[in-house]
Amino acid sequence: MKRFSIALLSVWILTVLISPLRASVLDSKLEKTALKLTEAAEGRNITSATLAVFPFQADEKLSKKKVNFAVSEILTKDLLKLGKFTIIERAQIEEVMKEQKLGLSGAVDSETAAQIGKLAGAKLLVLGNVIQMGNSYQLTSKLISAETGEMIASEITEVPVKTFDEDAERYLVLVPESGALSLYLSVKYARLSGKSLGAQTAFGTTATDAANIGTKNMTPVGLGVRYWFNKKWAADAALYPNSYTFDTDILIQGASLSDPPKMTAKARDIRFLMNRVLSSSDKLRLLAGAGICWMEVSHSYSGSSGTLERGRGKFYASEVFYGVLRAGLQWRPSPRIGLELFGNLNAGDTEFETGLRFKNSTTQETSDIAMKKVSVPAFSPELSLSINF
Repeated sequence: MKRFSIALLSVWILTVLISPLRASVLDSKLEKTALKLTEAAEGRNITSATLAVFPFQADEKLSKKKVNFAVSEILTKDLLKLGKFTIIERAQIEEVMKEQKLGLSGAVDSETAAQIGKLAGAKLLVLGNVIQMGNSYQLTSKLISAETGEMIASEITEVPVKTFDEDAERYLVLVPESGALSLYLSVKYARLSGKSLGAQTAFGTTATDAANIGTKNMTPVGLGVRYWFNKKWAADAALYPNSYTFDTDILIQGASLSDPPKMTAKARDIRFLMNRVLSSSDKLRLLAGAGICWMEVSHSYSGSSGTLERGRGKFYASEVFYGVLRAGLQWRPSPRIGLELFGNLNAGDTEFETGLRFKNSTTQETSDIAMKKVSVPAFSPELSLSINF
C-alpha cells in the first residue's frame, strides 16, 4: 500500500507538470475567432479602435459555472495579443453597467451595449453567447459598431464540453462552493510506543509478555470524504483500516501448552472532523479543524489455545475515544485536485492496555490480565491527495 501511494503521488505530480505543456483546443479556436473579427474590422478600415468585450450571454447553469466569463476572458486575451485594438478593461465595463443598473450576466441587446460602449469610450463591441448542445458548447461571437449598432462580423465555433472544462478550468467554477464532495487518500506518520507490564498471574498461571515494542514507526493509509456545506465549512470522515499493528510474544509458566501463543493486535481508526477555511487564495488554503477519533483494537493469536481464549474487554481496549485538533495547508493546482499537508494533535486518553483473558477450566471463571501498555502518538503529520466534485 505504501508503494502504491508513492506511485500514485508520482503520477499525479507528473500529470500536473506536463498538462500545461499540451496545446489548448479552446485557445486555438478562440484565437481564430479573434483573428476573423480583427480582419473584418480591418476590411472596414477600422484600425487602432477602442474595443470593449462584453460578458457573453448564457443560461443560469452555465453562468454559475462561469462558462460565459471564461469565453470573454480568453477572447479578450487573444484580441489583446493581436495588438490591433485598444482594449477597455472589464472592470470599466462592469462599472458602467452597474451605473446603468444592468446585471453583469451579459444579457444586453446590441442597442443597449452600444450605449454602454459609448459611455465607456468604445467604438467597437464584442458580444456573444454560449449555449450547450449535447456534449458541446456553441460559442457565438459578434463584432458590433458602437456608433451605429451595425454587426460587422460574426463567428460561430463549437468545443466539446470536456475539452472546454480542461482548457478553461482556471476560469471556471467546476466545483460548487456548497454541496461539493472531496474524496481523499491519506498517509500519516506516527511513532507508536509501548511497553510490557511484566509477569502477570491468574488461576495459578503466570504469563509474561516478551515483546517490548519500544517505539515503532508506522505510516497508516486511510480513505476519507469531505462534504462542503459552503466555501468555509466542511464535515470530514476518514477510515484507517490498519492504523497500528504490533505483536506480543506470550511466555507461559504453569500451563501445559505445547506451542506458546503469539498475539497480534490490530487497530483501526474512524475519524470525524469539522474543518474550516481560515484564509484562501486561487491556489492555497489555510485550514483548521477539530473532532474525535474512535479506535477499535482487535486481536488474533496463533499457537495452542490451552487455558487462553480470545477476548475483548477493557484490557483489550475494544474502544478508545480521543480528541483531534489539526491545522494545515491545501494546494489546489486545479479546482478538482488538492494536495494537503496537516499536523494532527491528539488530545485526551490516547493510552490503552492490551492483554489476555485467562479461563479456569474447572469453574469456567475468566480473568482479563493486562500484558502491554501502548500509547498513540500525541502528534502526527499527514499528507493527503484529494479529488473534488
